[in-house]
Amino acid sequence: MSDLKIIRDYLATQIASIPEVGIVHDYHRYSTNLTDLKNLCKYRDSIRVWMITREAAPATPAADDEQADGGNVYRVTHVFLIRGYTQVEDGQASELTHHDLCEQIVEKLDGDYSLGKNAPFGSSPVSLRRTNHVMFAGVLCHHSELVLEVYEVRARV
Repeated sequence: MSDLKIIRDYLATQIASIPEVGIVHDYHRYSTNLTDLKNLCKYRDSIRVWMITREAAPATPAADDEQADGGNVYRVTHVFLIRGYTQVEDGQASELTHHDLCEQIVEKLDGDYSLGKNAPFGSSPVSLRRTNHVMFAGVLCHHSELVLEVYEVRARV
């Protein structure tokens, strides 16, 4: 059985513990109504939100040092995408705030490769895949994508 929920909950909890990070959702939120979407993503008076989703989970043979039960295990690499949106407010230097929050998330998650030892996990360093500006919920926002790979060793059933 996968420990996906444990991993996702841990990531959301760690990101939410960063001061002034904004709203954290453990999945990507959608709505056909822009007002509803804005309300889901509003921190104080503007959009500042982080959403966690898994974009892939390829399985491969486990490494020799991970083998147990007579070689009856394999490795799943959960590829998590953390999307951040911060409303552009030029007079408030919102770009600097957004990039500082990206760095704080990287530092928070990079400091714990075993993810709190909640389960037999390992993780890669967090990478900033892209940063740009997008229209989100009808509002111009700074947008960043952080990527984290989490390795889980599973036994074959």
